[in-house]
Amino acid sequence: MSAYPLAAALALRARATDEARVELARALDVLDGRRAELARHAAAAATCAARADEGARRVGAEDAGPGELAARARWAGRLRAELAAQLARSAAVNRAASAAEREAEGRRQALAAARGALRAIEVHRDAWRAAEARLRDRREQDAADDLVSARGGAR
Repeated sequence: MSAYPLAAALALRARATDEARVELARALDVLDGRRAELARHAAAAATCAARADEGARRVGAEDAGPGELAARARWAGRLRAELAAQLARSAAVNRAASAAEREAEGRRQALAAARGALRAIEVHRDAWRAAEARLRDRREQDAADDLVSARGGAR
């Protein structure tokens, strides 16, 4: 049996599929990291929101004098500013997580395309092998028929 004429293409497609699989794994690792970071930022934002609510509640309390009310108002303002900054950081992390999700989806599609190309060439190889086997069988049958004909003609 002769060598498969597209063996190099098959090897290239297999390598491309392996590379796509590795790239998808990397993209999924980045996505997991972004999601964990997003969860941390969401928890921090929730903590800041709770502190800002507490600050707002204390400003409205009636048990403080005018000087203490002004100090509480400044403190509540700092808490609101801290919350706004935390929400801005969370939004940036959310954008990064969305970008990581898009990247991972692109890598999934690339892997699917690479697998499809590999499968197509594997189907071709299998069909080629079957055709080669049929050709070999036909040649063997022809050789056997020639041998039988030669013996019958020599009698």
